[in-house]
Amino acid sequence: MSDRISATGQLLRLAAPMYVGQLAIMANGLIDTVMAGHLSTVDLAAVGIASSIQVTVLMSLTSVLLAMPPLIAHLHGAGRREAVGREVHQAAWLALLIAAVAMLILAHPGPLIAFADLQPAVEIKVRAYLAASVWSAPAMVAFRLFYGLSNGIGRPRPVHVDRAERRAPV
Repeated sequence: MSDRISATGQLLRLAAPMYVGQLAIMANGLIDTVMAGHLSTVDLAAVGIASSIQVTVLMSLTSVLLAMPPLIAHLHGAGRREAVGREVHQAAWLALLIAAVAMLILAHPGPLIAFADLQPAVEIKVRAYLAASVWSAPAMVAFRLFYGLSNGIGRPRPVHVDRAERRAPV
């Protein structure tokens, strides 16, 4: 029974930062919605639609990089460090391509906006939101790349560090 509690505690310690990160992402959308709701219904509609488009594009494209942790873990576990480097190198090239495609789609969202059949005032604001969010694509892809590497080699702490862990070296 003690082993089960110990394993559960270890799992919760690893899962807690990811849980907090997911809550932060959702809170970001909530804050955007609340702030836009205070401006006007047009702004509220634009933020809701634009953030939905942004999340759909970024998550759809960056999900390709979710294959990294198990691939890298397999190679790392087998002691094939040079193969880990090659895998990360190839993933970096793929990440650059993904970032470029995401930026292109967010910069030219016409086909995606056509599905929504928006009023002109809302469409203008949706396009402005997406134009600004173009620059989030490289950061999102870079995060997924480093997240995959860190988790693949069994060291998720570089990605999920809290303040107490920054002061005390591991």
